[in-house]
Amino acid sequence: MPRLWRWIGVIAVVTLSLGIAYASGPIGIYALIDKVVFEPDTNRPERIQVSGVFVFASPGSPNSFVAPERGYLYYKRSEDDLQTLLEWTNLKYAAGTGQVVGFGGVKKLQVRKSEQRPENPDSYVRNFGVVTLRSDTDFPPVKALLEFHGRVSGEPGAAKIPWPR
Repeated sequence: MPRLWRWIGVIAVVTLSLGIAYASGPIGIYALIDKVVFEPDTNRPERIQVSGVFVFASPGSPNSFVAPERGYLYYKRSEDDLQTLLEWTNLKYAAGTGQVVGFGGVKKLQVRKSEQRPENPDSYVRNFGVVTLRSDTDFPPVKALLEFHGRVSGEPGAAKIPWPR
Protein backbone atom coordinates (compact mmCIF):
# COMPACT_ATOMS: atom_id res chain seq x y z
CA MET A 1 0.00 0.00 0.00
CA PRO A 2 2.78 2.55 0.74
CA ARG A 3 4.10 1.94 -2.78
CA LEU A 4 0.68 2.85 -4.25
CA TRP A 5 0.65 6.15 -2.32
CA ARG A 6 4.18 6.89 -3.52
CA TRP A 7 3.03 6.52 -7.16
CA ILE A 8 -0.05 8.61 -6.48
CA GLY A 9 2.23 11.27 -5.00
CA VAL A 10 4.51 11.25 -8.05
CA ILE A 11 1.55 11.59 -10.40
CA ALA A 12 0.13 14.38 -8.23
CA VAL A 13 3.36 16.36 -8.30
CA VAL A 14 3.62 16.07 -12.07
CA THR A 15 -0.02 17.04 -12.52
CA LEU A 16 0.21 20.04 -10.19
CA SER A 17 3.39 21.29 -11.82
CA LEU A 18 1.63 21.80 -15.16
CA GLY A 19 0.49 25.39 -15.66
CA ILE A 20 -2.73 26.03 -17.52
CA ALA A 21 -3.42 29.55 -18.77
CA TYR A 22 -7.18 29.39 -19.10
CA ALA A 23 -9.93 26.97 -18.30
CA SER A 24 -13.59 27.20 -19.08
CA GLY A 25 -16.53 24.97 -19.60
CA PRO A 26 -16.99 21.83 -17.58
CA ILE A 27 -14.79 22.62 -14.56
CA GLY A 28 -17.22 23.40 -11.78
CA ILE A 29 -15.07 24.37 -8.80
CA TYR A 30 -12.11 26.74 -8.59
CA ALA A 31 -10.26 26.88 -5.29
CA LEU A 32 -7.43 28.21 -3.18
CA ILE A 33 -7.02 25.27 -0.82
CA ASP A 34 -5.72 25.79 2.71
CA LYS A 35 -6.04 22.28 4.13
CA VAL A 36 -7.22 18.78 3.24
CA VAL A 37 -8.24 16.12 5.78
CA PHE A 38 -8.84 12.48 4.83
CA GLU A 39 -11.35 10.46 6.86
CA PRO A 40 -11.10 8.06 8.56
CA ASP A 41 -7.38 8.14 7.70
CA THR A 42 -4.92 8.67 4.83
CA ASN A 43 -4.42 4.95 4.12
CA ARG A 44 -7.96 4.24 2.93
CA PRO A 45 -9.94 7.49 2.83
CA GLU A 46 -13.70 7.29 2.48
CA ARG A 47 -14.37 11.00 2.98
CA ILE A 48 -12.44 14.24 2.46
CA GLN A 49 -12.67 17.77 3.86
CA VAL A 50 -11.23 20.45 1.56
CA SER A 51 -10.86 23.82 3.33
CA GLY A 52 -10.20 27.12 1.59
CA VAL A 53 -11.88 29.65 -0.69
CA PHE A 54 -14.11 28.44 -3.54
CA VAL A 55 -15.73 29.84 -6.68
CA PHE A 56 -18.36 27.74 -8.44
CA ALA A 57 -19.43 27.79 -12.04
CA SER A 58 -23.14 28.55 -12.21
CA PRO A 59 -25.15 25.38 -12.92
CA GLY A 60 -26.55 25.52 -16.43
CA SER A 61 -24.10 28.27 -17.40
CA PRO A 62 -20.53 27.01 -16.98
CA ASN A 63 -18.99 30.31 -18.12
CA SER A 64 -20.55 32.42 -15.35
CA PHE A 65 -19.47 32.16 -11.74
CA VAL A 66 -20.76 32.79 -8.22
CA ALA A 67 -18.89 34.98 -5.71
CA PRO A 68 -16.04 33.41 -3.69
CA GLU A 69 -16.93 31.66 -0.43
CA ARG A 70 -14.63 30.63 2.42
CA GLY A 71 -15.24 27.38 4.25
CA TYR A 72 -14.87 23.70 3.43
CA LEU A 73 -16.29 21.14 1.06
CA TYR A 74 -17.09 17.72 2.46
CA TYR A 75 -17.17 14.72 0.12
CA LYS A 76 -17.62 10.98 0.21
CA ARG A 77 -16.35 8.54 -2.35
CA SER A 78 -19.14 7.06 -4.37
CA GLU A 79 -16.85 4.42 -5.86
CA ASP A 80 -13.79 2.55 -4.66
CA ASP A 81 -11.56 3.62 -7.51
CA LEU A 82 -7.99 4.78 -7.99
CA GLN A 83 -8.95 7.89 -10.00
CA THR A 84 -10.86 9.46 -7.10
CA LEU A 85 -7.96 8.72 -4.73
CA LEU A 86 -5.57 10.32 -7.21
CA GLU A 87 -7.70 13.46 -7.46
CA TRP A 88 -7.97 13.68 -3.67
CA THR A 89 -4.20 13.33 -3.40
CA ASN A 90 -3.79 16.15 -5.93
CA LEU A 91 -6.05 18.33 -3.79
CA LYS A 92 -3.90 17.49 -0.76
CA TYR A 93 -0.73 18.49 -2.62
CA ALA A 94 -2.33 21.81 -3.64
CA ALA A 95 -3.20 22.67 -0.03
CA GLY A 96 -1.30 25.63 1.34
CA THR A 97 0.56 26.37 -1.89
CA GLY A 98 -1.48 29.40 -2.96
CA GLN A 99 -1.99 27.76 -6.34
CA VAL A 100 -5.49 28.10 -7.78
CA VAL A 101 -6.87 24.73 -8.89
CA GLY A 102 -9.96 23.66 -10.79
CA PHE A 103 -11.80 20.37 -10.34
CA GLY A 104 -15.21 18.71 -10.33
CA GLY A 105 -18.21 19.04 -12.55
CA VAL A 106 -20.62 21.94 -12.87
CA LYS A 107 -22.67 21.49 -9.73
CA LYS A 108 -23.36 23.88 -6.84
CA LEU A 109 -22.22 22.30 -3.64
CA GLN A 110 -22.57 23.37 -0.06
CA VAL A 111 -19.65 25.40 1.27
CA ARG A 112 -19.73 24.67 4.97
CA LYS A 113 -18.56 27.18 7.56
CA SER A 114 -15.43 26.21 9.50
CA GLU A 115 -17.38 25.93 12.77
CA GLN A 116 -19.98 23.64 11.14
CA ARG A 117 -19.70 19.97 12.06
CA PRO A 118 -18.86 17.69 9.09
CA GLU A 119 -21.90 15.50 8.38
CA ASN A 120 -23.88 14.32 5.35
CA PRO A 121 -21.04 14.56 2.83
CA ASP A 122 -21.75 15.37 -0.81
CA SER A 123 -20.85 12.72 -3.39
CA TYR A 124 -17.56 13.49 -5.08
CA VAL A 125 -18.03 13.98 -8.82
CA ARG A 126 -14.97 13.40 -11.01
CA ASN A 127 -14.53 15.32 -14.19
CA PHE A 128 -11.23 16.22 -15.85
CA GLY A 129 -9.14 15.71 -12.72
CA VAL A 130 -7.46 18.50 -10.79
CA VAL A 131 -5.91 21.23 -12.94
CA THR A 132 -3.66 24.09 -11.87
CA LEU A 133 -4.32 27.57 -13.15
CA ARG A 134 -1.93 30.43 -13.65
CA SER A 135 -2.31 33.39 -11.31
CA ASP A 136 -1.31 35.93 -14.00
CA THR A 137 -4.61 35.71 -15.87
CA ASP A 138 -7.83 37.67 -16.19
CA PHE A 139 -9.90 34.47 -16.09
CA PRO A 140 -12.82 35.49 -13.78
CA PRO A 141 -12.76 32.69 -11.17
CA VAL A 142 -8.98 32.90 -10.71
CA LYS A 143 -9.06 36.68 -10.46
CA ALA A 144 -11.98 36.52 -7.98
CA LEU A 145 -10.17 34.03 -5.74
CA LEU A 146 -6.96 36.06 -5.66
CA GLU A 147 -8.83 39.33 -5.06
CA PHE A 148 -10.91 37.69 -2.29
CA HIS A 149 -7.73 36.52 -0.59
CA GLY A 150 -6.29 40.05 -0.87
CA ARG A 151 -9.39 41.53 0.79
CA VAL A 152 -9.36 38.93 3.55
CA SER A 153 -5.66 39.27 4.33
CA GLY A 154 -5.83 43.07 4.11
CA GLU A 155 -2.43 43.20 2.44
CA PRO A 156 -2.11 45.76 -0.34
CA GLY A 157 -1.48 44.06 -3.67
CA ALA A 158 -2.03 40.57 -2.24
CA ALA A 159 -4.26 39.70 -5.17
CA LYS A 160 -1.38 40.17 -7.60
CA ILE A 161 1.27 38.27 -5.64
CA PRO A 162 1.11 34.47 -5.44
CA TRP A 163 0.23 33.35 -1.93
CA PRO A 164 1.95 32.29 0.29
CA ARG A 165 5.04 34.40 -0.20
